[in-house]
Amino acid sequence: MSASVIIKPFWSIVKKATHLNTKEEKSVEQSSGCFLLQRLPPDVVLCITDELPLRSQVALSQTCSALKNILYYRVPKSGDMPYTERVDFVVDRTKKRLGHWTCDECTRCHPINTRDCPGVKCNTTCPSARTGSNKSRSPLDRYHPESRHVQLALKYASLKKKPWKHARYLKKLMKPRSGVDRIYSNGIWHDIATKSTPKIVNGRFLLQTIWIYTPATGEPDTDDVLFLLRGHAEDFSWYQPKFHLREKLAEEESQNSIICPCYGCKLRDVSHKLCETKDIYFEGYDPETPTDYIAIVSETTVMLVCWQDLGFGDSPLDLAWMRQHLKEARADGEGRIGYEIGGVVDLFDGAPAGERLCLYSIH
Repeated sequence: MSASVIIKPFWSIVKKATHLNTKEEKSVEQSSGCFLLQRLPPDVVLCITDELPLRSQVALSQTCSALKNILYYRVPKSGDMPYTERVDFVVDRTKKRLGHWTCDECTRCHPINTRDCPGVKCNTTCPSARTGSNKSRSPLDRYHPESRHVQLALKYASLKKKPWKHARYLKKLMKPRSGVDRIYSNGIWHDIATKSTPKIVNGRFLLQTIWIYTPATGEPDTDDVLFLLRGHAEDFSWYQPKFHLREKLAEEESQNSIICPCYGCKLRDVSHKLCETKDIYFEGYDPETPTDYIAIVSETTVMLVCWQDLGFGDSPLDLAWMRQHLKEARADGEGRIGYEIGGVVDLFDGAPAGERLCLYSIH
């Protein structure tokens, strides 16, 4: 980022202070702007710098050796910045580099690997162990996008003219993915079919994931719904579905939860919408993050459908409301950011709450 771009809000003040004529002004606007700042007294440069965000101060100190010397004792090095400012600083440097993404683990930018898609086993370009590959994902979440996938999809979707390479990669990132996985639990192999469908609506990355589970033995009940929910507990990250669980007895009743007369429901923040002789339908939500879900229990199958809003923008800190998670204290429900219960579902497919059972049926 050039110095002229960084000091743009103070351009008129600096222009008057340096007494530029029209010819000089045009020349400076076309240059990096360092020449203009070098004509100012150091104290004035420091005053202007103090009015800039920290990431802009660091960027300004890296434009030329003269400014680096002036700001040496006033501005920290990029590696000494607080975490959020350091990530935003890297994001500013990566915005116009279409072939790069910003890593929130090592706070650096990396070139893309066009083979790197949700569910595909391949090495990424980040040396960090936690984001080094897609190989360590839970079978239930292997089609769930990582931070870099969401970040790149939003970046490329916002482009009016997409280079063919990035347009093709965007198509791969937004492709629905499905498969069947076998999970070993309690001495039994369980077959779970998974389908993941991403969508970008109003500049936000939405994700719908469907899990269909056929128990190996016996008729399914709400314990099998818990089995699906608990499958996401290991290796939890902010980019995976988050379900709050709390054990409930059959006779328990509260304002937010009506206990099913057929089973001892054990889902927190779930309202029992329908109880028939064959199918049982539950609707739930996560009070801290914009995650809505439904669960349908039939005679032979359990289906769990989850909708998530994974965020917006070029920064990984704007994904899954990571900035809110980094706060020391958060009020209950703050992570939903204005969403009503079921609001993520409505944004994804526009289905009123009463019609969701018809749209997502096992039969």
